[in-house]
Amino acid sequence: MRKLFLILVAMVFFAVPTSASAHQKSPFTASGNLCLVQLPNIRAVVLQPAGVLGLFSGEQLAGAITSSDGWEALEGAGIGITITNERTLFDFTTLTFSGNITGDLTVTTGGDLLTGRLEGTVSGTFLDPNDLLGSINSSIAQAKWQASSKTTLAKGDATATFTPGPSGTFCGPVNLAGAVSEG
Repeated sequence: MRKLFLILVAMVFFAVPTSASAHQKSPFTASGNLCLVQLPNIRAVVLQPAGVLGLFSGEQLAGAITSSDGWEALEGAGIGITITNERTLFDFTTLTFSGNITGDLTVTTGGDLLTGRLEGTVSGTFLDPNDLLGSINSSIAQAKWQASSKTTLAKGDATATFTPGPSGTFCGPVNLAGAVSEG
């Protein structure tokens, strides 16, 4: 009788669909706009044979998602990013830069606040070796990110392109692709 009971319990346990025992991951894509709202703090500048290596932190970006497919709550969400560590090489011969970034991420949807981390690369061009940060002409950032709340877990890839705009702004489009599980 005990063996029959254990067999029935095992059959019930293994018959429960996966979606009932774990949150379903849904793919999504989204796009919006992101702007630099605070320049980074310069922690160190190290001379290199062709330029300088800059160590930065504290750069802040803010923006909003304007469209989302696959994650309805993300449309209209606010995004905040603080770069906690950046290591970028500025090449004076080619007037280009490239580096690595890590940072903190917040995503504010209609009724949820997700917090997380990002890690990626940054590259672009600048115009004046005597004004590295002030003369950036274009920049592309690519990152892997993850953010969560008590009810939501999302992660994926992001790409943002920045160009100088009127009144000293530095903004551009951001595109996300990833997976979200809610519930």
